[in-house]
Amino acid sequence: MRSTAIALFVTLFALSAAAQAPAPTVQKLEPSSGPTAGGTRLVITGQNLNPLCPPYMVFCAELSVQVGGKNAQVVERSNDRLVVLTPASSTGSADVEVRTNGGTARLTRAFTYGAIDFRRVLLPVLIVDEVAGAQGSRWKSELAGYLAGSYTPEIGTARPGRGRFLYLASGTADFVTLNLRVRDVSRESENLGTEIPVIRLDETFGPSTTIPLLNIPTQAQYRQRIRIYDFDGEFGRTVTVRIYGDNSMTAAVVRNVTLSAGATNADYPEYPGQADLDLDQIPELFGFSRVTVTIDTPAEGRFWAFATITNNDTQLITTVTP
Repeated sequence: MRSTAIALFVTLFALSAAAQAPAPTVQKLEPSSGPTAGGTRLVITGQNLNPLCPPYMVFCAELSVQVGGKNAQVVERSNDRLVVLTPASSTGSADVEVRTNGGTARLTRAFTYGAIDFRRVLLPVLIVDEVAGAQGSRWKSELAGYLAGSYTPEIGTARPGRGRFLYLASGTADFVTLNLRVRDVSRESENLGTEIPVIRLDETFGPSTTIPLLNIPTQAQYRQRIRIYDFDGEFGRTVTVRIYGDNSMTAAVVRNVTLSAGATNADYPEYPGQADLDLDQIPELFGFSRVTVTIDTPAEGRFWAFATITNNDTQLITTVTP
């Protein structure tokens, strides 16, 4: 009778813990690749990775990490950091999953077996050939790099005006400087172009965070566009965009925006998921001289966003970054 009571208590406790444990989130993996033989020391950072379970605030018993569908050995664990050893696998990209009593956090194709470790860099706007714009403007972008001397990073193709990924070998990534500039070549004598930020992983915004874009002018002489990117590429996730006018406490406009699915090539994301929002086409904003935009990210993924403000007369572009 006593053993039955104990078993019942343990079952009820486990069900209570599972119901109340917060869901895990994964924000970062290091490194992103390793040998097919396994044994790579993989550091996973995030939240609720090893949560305390009510009512007695003990560590949840259930914790497993899988890489490519195989169990990884957990060698260190805390609420915001796990260290595991990867299992052996074949060449290719693998999903990474962290499972606790609170749920499962999954990063798709986040770890690559049998490849040189590269770091992904986002080029938010890339125009390989000239494209036509408003009032006779003709746009192109210029990408330059510096690594113990000037060089031009190689980019094969690009979707005009859309974001694209560039990969840098980890051994040299910290020493590479990149400059991306977009300019109207029909007005070269008037405008030398606008510098566009080049975004690395540590500059992105993680799950369940807010990206702020402040002090965006919305007068009729400008075109305003919010550009949002999913740094992980191909998932087509949804973000919540809030636009504030004179009242900084209540949003004048709230939109759920679904990003396009990105594209991959040989298991590597080539293009980010992306969405654009034209503020000058939103009637609720008419009459405001300036607005603030916030973008709430979902529970998974890494994101970035910025605003471009184009002067309708001069075609001069100003950027607003987080």
